[in-house]
Amino acid sequence: MKTSLRLYWRLLTATWQALLQYKFSFLVSLFFHCWITLTDFLVVITIIYNARSVGGWSLPQIGVIYGVVGISASLFRTFGCELHRFQEYIIRGEYDGILLRPLPSLMVLLGRRVEFFRLGGVIQAATVLLVSLHHLGGPGTLGWRYFYLLTLPLSGTLIIFGISVAIASCAFWFGRVRDLQTLAFYGANYAASYPTNIYPQWMRILLTVIPVTFVGYVPAKFALGLGGSPWYLLLPWLVIVATWLVALLMWRAGEKAYQSTGS
Repeated sequence: MKTSLRLYWRLLTATWQALLQYKFSFLVSLFFHCWITLTDFLVVITIIYNARSVGGWSLPQIGVIYGVVGISASLFRTFGCELHRFQEYIIRGEYDGILLRPLPSLMVLLGRRVEFFRLGGVIQAATVLLVSLHHLGGPGTLGWRYFYLLTLPLSGTLIIFGISVAIASCAFWFGRVRDLQTLAFYGANYAASYPTNIYPQWMRILLTVIPVTFVGYVPAKFALGLGGSPWYLLLPWLVIVATWLVALLMWRAGEKAYQSTGS
């Protein structure tokens, strides 16, 4: 495990050093990705500014959920981008080369590519989160809840990573999983950026099963004094354990069932 982590760190360092060879190009990509993700929240501001609240949530409160989900999703896309194109490894038989490495296949896959320009989304979402918490009173008003909400992107990233590993592993059996990724990542995370209580019952169940509602909405609901119980604060970490347990079991089962292209 230590060897795998050291190798992964070297790969990250090498990727970062390669980016620094083209600083201007990287900064431009970072800026534009930050701007593109910002336009999503501008739509939210436009809608809620006139309505004042949605589902009992004010704009700063929704900004907290949006920021947490945005940071989590962007961190995943930065370091887990190869999971999004994993079906190509299966379809083209490129996964054979990964299996030849004397390291955990998942670690090798994640180390193949890191898209640091997507950190622009992290910067934008973190700005929304910090500004929203400031409008809610900051640490002086929120107390310990302020610092708890700042840690939510960590658990959120781990949840989204686990979900994505589980979805990618389906490619071992079905080959193409792009539509499933669109539903469970893009669609689900976009929906999870807003209070889940504004959706119909069937959609709330779907977001719980996936389970992106635990990335921001459930823990933030109690932390912001909008209902729930203290257990809501612990639920994200319980979901992490359950999600990763399922994801790793699916990945290992998929590897055993894997047959190279043409076999």
